[in-house]
Amino acid sequence: MIESIQIKNFRGIQAGKIDRFRKFNLLVGPNNSGKSAVLEALYLANTIGRKALLKTSTDESYEARIADRDFLDNDPLARVLARHNYAEHPFSLSQGHLQVNINSISATLQTFDLSTAPLTQGKEMAIALFGIDLIDNAQMINPDFGPDWWDFVDQLFRDKVEGTGTLLVYCWNPDLTYNQIGTATWVMKENTVPRARHTLFYDVSKTLEHLPAGFFRKMIALIPGWSQKIARRFDRILGLGKPFNVQFLPVDQEQQWMQGWIAPEDQIALTIDSYGDGARSIFKVLTPLLALAELVREDSPGLFIWEEPELFQNPQTLGRLLTEVATLLKNKPIQLFIATHSLEVVAHFVRLVREGHIAEDEMAAIRLNLVNSKLSSSIFDHRDIQDWTEMDLDVRVPSGKVDSPLTYQLLETADATDHD
Repeated sequence: MIESIQIKNFRGIQAGKIDRFRKFNLLVGPNNSGKSAVLEALYLANTIGRKALLKTSTDESYEARIADRDFLDNDPLARVLARHNYAEHPFSLSQGHLQVNINSISATLQTFDLSTAPLTQGKEMAIALFGIDLIDNAQMINPDFGPDWWDFVDQLFRDKVEGTGTLLVYCWNPDLTYNQIGTATWVMKENTVPRARHTLFYDVSKTLEHLPAGFFRKMIALIPGWSQKIARRFDRILGLGKPFNVQFLPVDQEQQWMQGWIAPEDQIALTIDSYGDGARSIFKVLTPLLALAELVREDSPGLFIWEEPELFQNPQTLGRLLTEVATLLKNKPIQLFIATHSLEVVAHFVRLVREGHIAEDEMAAIRLNLVNSKLSSSIFDHRDIQDWTEMDLDVRVPSGKVDSPLTYQLLETADATDHD
C-alpha cells in the first residue's frame, strides 16, 4: 500500500508532501489545489514496471524501471498527456534502447541511456520518466549500492531521500513539469507495490471508450462468470426491474474494440452506449474493476484511481455505486484514490464506515491546498468530518466556509446488509 508521496516540480506543484494514506483516500479541495496532479503522479509511478538499465554520461550504471502498460493496456504517459491535450513526447524506445539529452540547465541528470528488452512490435511506448527502487541503507549488501549510489539518488531528488520501501520517479517531459522547468521528481513510500498491470485509472474519458478486445479476451479466459457478475452489480445499482444478460460484441472490422450490450429477456438487446451517461459510466467502471478485484492477490496488489465518481450520477444512484465499489474492495488488496468536488461522496464514505462496510482506520478525506505552488494537506477521518459538519463547516475548503445556498448535516443510518 502507498503510504506517502513527496513531489517536486510536477505540473503545478513546485513542492509538497502527503502522508498517512489509507486504503480508501478521498482527495478534496478547491479547483487548482493539486488533486489531478497527485492522481497522475500516483498513476505514472505505479505503471513503472519494466526493468531497465540506466547508464549516465560518466559510464555509471544503475538498475531502473520504465513504463509498462496499465490494467486496460493503456500507454500511461500517452494517456496522461492526452488528458491535457499535450503532444506526445518525442522520446520513444527503439529496439529497447533510448538515448536522452535534456535541454534544461536545471536538470540534475541531463544525458543518459536507458535500455530494456524490446516490446512486441506495435507495443512500444512514449518514455519520459524512469523509476529507481530504493532500499534500506542498513540492509545493503551489494557494494554497488554504496555512498556514491545514495549521493546519486539525493542529487536526482535535490534532497535527502529516506530509502526504506521507497520508489523515486524522475520525469523529463517539460509539459508535465512546473513552469516547464524541464524535470520533475517524486518519491513514494510503499509497503507493497501494485503491479503496473494491476493499476486502473478511471476518468470521464473512459465513459466514452470501448473495451480493448485483447483485455476482453484475457478476462473471459481468466474470470469465471465475469459478465454475470457485471450484470448482477449493474442491476443492483440501477434497479432495471427485469432479468437481463450482459454481452460483448466487436465494434470494428479489425475487432480491436468490444462494446457491452444489455440484453433483457423480453426486449431487444441495446448497446450500453445507447443508455444515458450515468448508466454508461456505472457499467464502464464496474467492468474492469470487477476483473481487477478477481485477479489481485496479497503479493500482487492493485491500485484504483477514480476521478470525480459523481459525474453523471444522481445522489441516490451515486450512493449505491459507491457502496458497491466499497464492498467489492473491502477484503481485496486494492487501494483506492478518489478526487472529488462532491460533499455527497464524502458523506457516503462516512456512512460506509458507520455501516461497517469500511473499517474506521481505512478511510480518510485529504484536503489539498496549493498556495504559491506549495502543496499542503489536512487529513480528516469520519469523526472529524462529522464534527466539521455539525459546526456548519465544509471540509473541502481551508476556511471551512463555502458561499452556498445549501447547508448539510450527516444523518445516522440503520445498519446495512453486506453485499456479496
